[in-house]
Amino acid sequence: MAPNETSRDRPSTEHVIEIPLMGQKVVLKTQADPRLVAEVTALVIERLEASSLRVKNSNAPHLAALLALFDIAEDYVEAKRKVQDHQSELILKVQQLQSWVDSALKE
Repeated sequence: MAPNETSRDRPSTEHVIEIPLMGQKVVLKTQADPRLVAEVTALVIERLEASSLRVKNSNAPHLAALLALFDIAEDYVEAKRKVQDHQSELILKVQQLQSWVDSALKE
């Protein structure tokens, strides 16, 4: 990579991903970072396999995909709430520290 070149300046390489879904194969193409693609693909496959076990009708891959989507969305919402709670705690602590500093400077 040239000194002033960023990853956005480089030509993108297209990656093909194959996702097994209840005996079918879903093929996707992406230009995302290969490490991110590998991690996301592994998570998706894991969740699809788990949700496929919960679907009674083997002709309903869309239902397995929807269940997997809900599982991932639930994890996302929980993580988002934890981050928001943590941010709120940090703001309170910073305000408390600022108050202590202000009090100390007034003395």
